Amino acid sequence: MKYYKFLSLLFIFFISFNLYAYNIEKIDTLIVIREDGVLQISDKILFTEVVKSDQIVLSIVPVYDLKIKSDYKDLNYSYSLDNLTINASDCCILDNTLSLEIIYLTDVFSYKNENVWSINYIPIFREYTDSFVLRFPKNTEINNLSVDYKFVEIVNNHFVLNINETVSKVDVSYSINRPGIEENSFNWSLFFIVFFVFFISSFLIRRYVFLKKSKSSSFKNTDNNLSKENFLSKENKEDLLLGLNENEQKIIKIILEKNGMLQKNLSKECFLPKGTVSRNLKKLESKGYIEIKRYGVNKKVFLGEVFLKK
Repeated sequence: MKYYKFLSLLFIFFISFNLYAYNIEKIDTLIVIREDGVLQISDKILFTEVVKSDQIVLSIVPVYDLKIKSDYKDLNYSYSLDNLTINASDCCILDNTLSLEIIYLTDVFSYKNENVWSINYIPIFREYTDSFVLRFPKNTEINNLSVDYKFVEIVNNHFVLNINETVSKVDVSYSINRPGIEENSFNWSLFFIVFFVFFISSFLIRRYVFLKKSKSSSFKNTDNNLSKENFLSKENKEDLLLGLNENEQKIIKIILEKNGMLQKNLSKECFLPKGTVSRNLKKLESKGYIEIKRYGVNKKVFLGEVFLKK
């Protein structure tokens, strides 16, 4: 009986041991620093000694998002605040190995003090990584680095920390310089551009207003170029009406009172149809009684040379 219990305990221990018998053979880490300080971390991991129906449980840090890339279709996984669980299946396993890439976003390793960012990175899946690459944002100035600067290189205008050996910890501080933008600086170029545009606009507006007033004044001068002193007296004017028909006399009497009035208003003033007014105006103009001048789309009617003093 005691021998049976011993075998049962040994069997349970063997099953439990093989349930988590996997081994992390290799980790290659790539970290891309975003300008907001969030790290996009990619860990390429090679698991060995993975057996059928293994459940791989890994400790993780709080992340914004996490996904796993793998060549295997039937790879199911889930994650919580501090654990990542990978459920392997038969088709995932080849020679008891499993290769995958875990990509996640986190700001646990980074913090900012005024304009200086600091990163204190420690591997989370194992005590060390076999290779380590850290890619900085553009226009970065590295202030402090816990490893040798010989590992720093420039790739596509980015500083890149490339270490092809085991890394257990990396501390770095940096700042981002944005060229052409300085705090509390005055942009003189923009100031002069705005000033120049304002000056030209003011000049053109004043020029337009001046020309408009001059044009309006010239029209008034033209309308009034025949002053009252240049015309015959009232008695002599009325004598000139004797040779005109009734409609022509109505029109002339209105113009005598309102010299330079709009032609389109004559019909209302004379109580005559527009056609009648138009025909009589042509007769009066041909006789020299009136003069019609066009101003844009309007026409004005003035007393003609018949009423001028000789």
